[in-house]
Amino acid sequence: DLARVAESVFAVEWSTRAVAFGRRNVAAVGGAARVVWQAGTVAQAQRGLREQKPQVVVVDPPRTGLTPRDLVSMSELSPERVVYVSCDPMTLCRDLSRWAQLGWVALDATPLDLMPQTFHVEVVAILARS
Repeated sequence: DLARVAESVFAVEWSTRAVAFGRRNVAAVGGAARVVWQAGTVAQAQRGLREQKPQVVVVDPPRTGLTPRDLVSMSELSPERVVYVSCDPMTLCRDLSRWAQLGWVALDATPLDLMPQTFHVEVVAILARS
């Protein structure tokens, strides 16, 4: 849980309902003071993200993957690492190719079977500048 271990967290979520749930959940574990929430897209939050100068960016996009604009926006933040949580291996592959074009390399990818007896699989990939 990032709210407990990170010095600070800048969370961007397009759903205002999810932001409300996130605030409630973070408060329940005592990390609310270290988490800043913003409803919107990564591109909309770009200014706030730049001010934070993140060391690590964690992204968990919908099945459609990242938009090219959001991917470039995150790359321009120049974090040390990107943690990409994907619920669709095909869009992950497409997005990893886009990351590679921007000078990033996948260091590791771990599949997780969180929904046994279905075809769904989550994949967590770690990226760094090449």
